[in-house]
Amino acid sequence: MTREPGGAWLAAMAALALYFLTCAPDVLWGDSGTFQVRVARGELNSPAGLALAHPLYIALARGFALLPLGTIAYRVNLFSAVCAAAAVGLTFRFVARGTGDRFAAAIAAVALAVSHTFWTHAVTAEVYTLYVLLLAGELCCIERYVRTGRRRGLYLALLLNGLSLSNHVLAALHAPAYLVLMFRRLLRGGLRWRHVPSAALFWLSGAGLYVGMIAGQVAAGDSVAAAVREAFVGKSYQKNVGGGFSPASDAARTLMSFALNFPTPLALLLPLAWRRRSSTDSRADPINEETLAAAQASRRDLALFVALLFAVHFLFAATYTVPDKHVFFQACYVLLAIWLGGAAGAWARTPMRRRLCVAAALLPALVYEIAPPLLERWNVPLGGTRDIPGRSTYAYFLRPRKNGDDGARRFAEEAFATVGPDGYLMAGSPYQPVLAYVRDVEGIGRDTVMQTGGEVPPAPPTARATPRVVAEFARAGRAYVCDVRPGRISPEWAERYDFQAAGPVFRLTPKSGAEMD
Repeated sequence: MTREPGGAWLAAMAALALYFLTCAPDVLWGDSGTFQVRVARGELNSPAGLALAHPLYIALARGFALLPLGTIAYRVNLFSAVCAAAAVGLTFRFVARGTGDRFAAAIAAVALAVSHTFWTHAVTAEVYTLYVLLLAGELCCIERYVRTGRRRGLYLALLLNGLSLSNHVLAALHAPAYLVLMFRRLLRGGLRWRHVPSAALFWLSGAGLYVGMIAGQVAAGDSVAAAVREAFVGKSYQKNVGGGFSPASDAARTLMSFALNFPTPLALLLPLAWRRRSSTDSRADPINEETLAAAQASRRDLALFVALLFAVHFLFAATYTVPDKHVFFQACYVLLAIWLGGAAGAWARTPMRRRLCVAAALLPALVYEIAPPLLERWNVPLGGTRDIPGRSTYAYFLRPRKNGDDGARRFAEEAFATVGPDGYLMAGSPYQPVLAYVRDVEGIGRDTVMQTGGEVPPAPPTARATPRVVAEFARAGRAYVCDVRPGRISPEWAERYDFQAAGPVFRLTPKSGAEMD
């Protein structure tokens, strides 16, 4: 099996070039804006709870943001690009070493690099590219461990998994795969019980940052059970975990998630991913039956590890009842790209077939360009998306590339220019993080009073959106809100006020005869 690293470096550099060219240039809506503000402030904790804190990501992104490249928001976006490119390189390395086929590794790397969710996160401020980078590192270490039997590979994989937990709690879903692998090795004698404490220590060393934050919650007065529960499901998402799988809705959304990420005929080759490779098997010495049996056991261990990772992540994401369900299939997308690479390597035995596989692997990039105007013309609904005035919903959600996307900044600057000093602006998600970044990090609209609360509470001046506060500002003609569409505005305000468009926001005007507190 090849150990040549050159292909991995080339894959990583090509991916970095793609993500650099398509990287979002500035502040972004929603969660990305939240991370940009938190990185700028250095906030390891989140008001939404430990599960949404992502302390390792915040710390590493803040260090990367010290580079003198554009705005802080752009640097945080670029940090995702670097992590994603490294993940693509490690994916190439894993497949090349596991199959001995550099072409299969290249197809796997391309399939992952241009998959929709991964590419989108690679050019925006998101925690998932760091998660995938650490996952790819774990896979490389586990492959080395099962191939050589050297415990160093296992220990390093557990260290990376602990670090990954400090980035995102999805890493906890790797536990069944590790437990089964270690148990099988214990039964065969490849691992001794005395090695288990060392393995646990390596994992704990990686997870130390997150474990320390959990301990801090307990020290602050939370019970151990409450702190651990918050660490793994957050404050407000407990009801969404294991919420049940509805054949009518969740099954369709799950299928669409994978179709969105891999709109390529390569998927037709998937059954070949598990076909026995005669060229690989012939590498074992047929005379030494013990060596052959050990090689086969190692392949089974690796295959079972990967299969368990996929199954556990799939079951979790499929039954996780949140609007952005597709995001939580992250590990599944990585493993599916790996299998697509293996399938392509098994099928493409002629130059023509190889060219077809390369074209099919790159096809999603074309699909993402032509799909938005077609779906918009046909009025195909995009479930779980949110319309924002001035933003093309279809292009924003269906095209991974974000180069040239300055809509969030333009909205914030125009909003503050409209509201002016001492005006009061009410904003929820996804507007609030954008406004908080432009106002608190860059100082634009610093004298505008903003509504308190949210995942990134604005710095003073702020005021709670109580009836009395809103009434005072509204009487002076200085109360504004970002969105007045049904479901986005409190019915209480709709009963008491008329909404007059003012730039990108809306001014609240008291209705005649309405009671004002």
